[in-house]
Amino acid sequence: MDELEWPRENSKLTTGERDRAVDELIALVGDMEGILQQQSLADAAYFLNVCGRSFRTEEIDRIKTGVLRAYRWQYIFSGVGHPRFQVVYEKLMTPGQRDRVATALATLS
Repeated sequence: MDELEWPRENSKLTTGERDRAVDELIALVGDMEGILQQQSLADAAYFLNVCGRSFRTEEIDRIKTGVLRAYRWQYIFSGVGHPRFQVVYEKLMTPGQRDRVATALATLS
């Protein structure tokens, strides 16, 4: 559905509006990152509490990092990396806009 709706909505925007939309997308990803960081820490803490064994500091760090990495993949990267999304993304965004989004995403990996 997004493949149909995004081009339709995009055609209604001015260049300035489109640039603001890119800013809003970047802000949305930033907000999602904040949520994922909090949720992954809570979920990792829950796991560490109920799993029935103790862990070394390095293991705890790997668990926390792994949960955050998995959440980022599930909620951010699997969507923006999807081939259908990429086709529309390439058509509708300028190279400069794509660079801005890529820069924002790069801070997450």
